[in-house]
Amino acid sequence: ESLTLYPCLVAFGLYREARRSQDADRVAICAGRAVSREGRTGQALGHAMLATLAINGAWEIGIDTAQGQELLQEAEGHIDRAIALEPTSSFVWSERAYVAMVAQHLAAAREYFHGAMQLNPAAVDTLSAYGQLQAQLGNMQEARRLSALALEAESNPPGWYFTGPSLIALSEGDYTQALEYAELIVPSR
Repeated sequence: ESLTLYPCLVAFGLYREARRSQDADRVAICAGRAVSREGRTGQALGHAMLATLAINGAWEIGIDTAQGQELLQEAEGHIDRAIALEPTSSFVWSERAYVAMVAQHLAAAREYFHGAMQLNPAAVDTLSAYGQLQAQLGNMQEARRLSALALEAESNPPGWYFTGPSLIALSEGDYTQALEYAELIVPSR
């Protein structure tokens, strides 16, 4: 099962890094396949990836719009199914936290990230996203610590890893540093 899912997880990683629509399309196809053809773990991972695609779509459209609300409900449905299938998967809990964070359910997101880190303390993507959430919550010392750990663990971190540091720089009024980080988050195409 895990070998057939590996290309899908790689495509998901590429999508998270660059947020290109062609990567999202690939993930939607392979995650949809996983949901219908794989065992419990594969189905859970497929639902988690589909949840992330849906919540990102809601964010791009605007969560407060009717279509954004539909996509939010879709994301929540997928992530609920993923948790029901694999309640001890760090990846699934991390994506649940991400869905909550984008939906601005920040207290719930903190609980879910904490759970994901308990299940797999070595999950660097989770560490970075948890740092971003801590910055959004105003917990700058913890945001700084988590973001630094994630950046130290990756020799070539994806641009989105700099979201936490960018929010920290903004909170400190260091707009030049915040802009430098923002340019890493959204590279010119």
